[in-house]
Amino acid sequence: MIPNTRYILKLMQKKNWSDADLARQMKVDKSTVSRFFNGQRGAGKTFIAGLIRAFPSESIDKLFFLERPSSIVDTKRVN
Repeated sequence: MIPNTRYILKLMQKKNWSDADLARQMKVDKSTVSRFFNGQRGAGKTFIAGLIRAFPSESIDKLFFLERPSSIVDTKRVN
């Protein structure tokens, strides 16, 4: 799953949350959130779980994009 960054930023703006506020709600270090938004890290299991924790009333379909099958399937054939 890939976090829908644009939607998450809109939710943060609605709640008037900073990165530190989001991190507190996610129960992760604020540097984790900062690095994610700066493109320095991806979203692992802890990050994804934290987003769900921070936005419990939001739909998973709105918070995340599913990866496209071609990006998760190895297309190399073994002979």
